[in-house]
Order: sequence, then structure tokens, then C-alpha cells
Amino acid sequence: MIIGIIIVVIIYIAINRKTDEDNKKSSFIGEAAFILYSLILIGVLTLMGGESTVGISLNNPILWFVLLLSLVDMALRHRKINA
Repeated sequence: MIIGIIIVVIIYIAINRKTDEDNKKSSFIGEAAFILYSLILIGVLTLMGGESTVGISLNNPILWFVLLLSLVDMALRHRKINA
């Protein structure tokens, strides 16, 4: 799991080393990939029988609220990039 996180961080840093115009698009892709990776990781670890000690699970409404806010923010930034 730690190796997976390190790989994601390295990929994210590599994607963000572009020009300012490309940086906006690549940071958008990096953020979307990080959110997807986090959700998949939570799901897989839950299916493997793990339990969160701090309450992070797919049944937590706060997680879905934060995810919704992130998606709305990403959608607004995507519109600004394409405009």
C-alpha cells in the first residue's frame, strides 16, 4: 500500500512539471486520479475485511459530501479551462 502511494505521488509530481497552461489541465487530471485512487483503495481495503479506526468508509456520508464538493469544484475549474 505504501509503495502504491509513493508511485501515485511520483506520477503526480511528474505530471505537474509542465508549463502554466498545461499545468492547469494536468493538475485537474492528477486530482481526479487521486480521488479515484482513494475511493478504490478504501473499497478494496473494506472488501478485504479492514475497518477504519477513524471512521473513513464508503458508508460515511461526510466522505460522500466532501467528494461531491471536490467534483463540483473540479467541474467549475474544467469549465474555466475550456472557456
